[in-house]
Amino acid sequence: MVKYISLIILSLFFELTMLYSQSGSEAVPFLLNSPSAEFSAMGEATIAVESDNPFALFWNPAHLGIQSLNNTGNVGISNSSFSPAYLSGEISYTTRVYKGG
Repeated sequence: MVKYISLIILSLFFELTMLYSQSGSEAVPFLLNSPSAEFSAMGEATIAVESDNPFALFWNPAHLGIQSLNNTGNVGISNSSFSPAYLSGEISYTTRVYKGG
């Protein structure tokens, strides 16, 4: 009897482990979309790049110190569309970034 109970508990453990080991998804999928086409083309490696692009703050807030030195005034408008698997329609959002002197 103990053998059967332990076998049932062991099989339930492995079934629950397989159930919870499914691949997950992100909680906020819009964070995967890059607001800048320039930085997306560079593989989003913008941490060490000294740039006065207004979208540089998306990846590294330390660019604020660099942008204050090169204060020429920039405007950046980006439209990103995405369609997660759980939504049937298309969703888009627009990012507007203004930097001026």
